[in-house]
Amino acid sequence: MSTKLDSAEEDLKKKNTELEGALAESKQNEELAKQNESLAKANAAVAETNAEKAAKAEAEALGEKNNVLQQKQLVEQLLKQEQERVRRLQQQIGSPIVDELK
Repeated sequence: MSTKLDSAEEDLKKKNTELEGALAESKQNEELAKQNESLAKANAAVAETNAEKAAKAEAEALGEKNNVLQQKQLVEQLLKQEQERVRRLQQQIGSPIVDELK
């Protein structure tokens, strides 16, 4: 009987050791999962910040594009006005104005 008890006790010790190892591994995995979750949250925050910066940069670029288009329209309008002025002066003078003096 004592051999059976000794054998059972030895089996229990082995199982206990295995369970303690499994518990330690489980706790380690849980800690890693918590760290991964924390990193994922930090990455999500960085991604959100980057998305906000990108949206702001896009809005600024669009504003600058509109500004450039307005400036282009103004330059084209001024060019047309100057061309019309040159045309009128040429009509008044009777000949084209010399572009370059020799």
